[in-house]
Amino acid sequence: MVRGLAVDVPISHVIWRELAAGVGIGVALGLLSAPFVWWRWGDFDVAMVVGISLVGACFVATAVGLWIPWLLNKLKLDAAAATPPLSTVIQDLTSILIYFIVASWVLH
Repeated sequence: MVRGLAVDVPISHVIWRELAAGVGIGVALGLLSAPFVWWRWGDFDVAMVVGISLVGACFVATAVGLWIPWLLNKLKLDAAAATPPLSTVIQDLTSILIYFIVASWVLH
């Protein structure tokens, strides 16, 4: 997104490809990790929590990676300098939140 903003690529050209990539990576990680977690810890519910959480976390990380630079650009701030630390903190916090929400939903 930062590169797209720098070279004036329309946001609509970036959003769908980036979101699809984020979901694809999340699904791949979820499908790879869930069987391993089930095999290693022997608990299908925990494997489900990990797999579903990875899909959600990757999607949200992608959305944050799109939203933060766009917002900073609209506020006339340097998106390239401010995006990495800000998006990392937001992505980490939302990933933990997603994990706990999914865990409480699946394990309840």
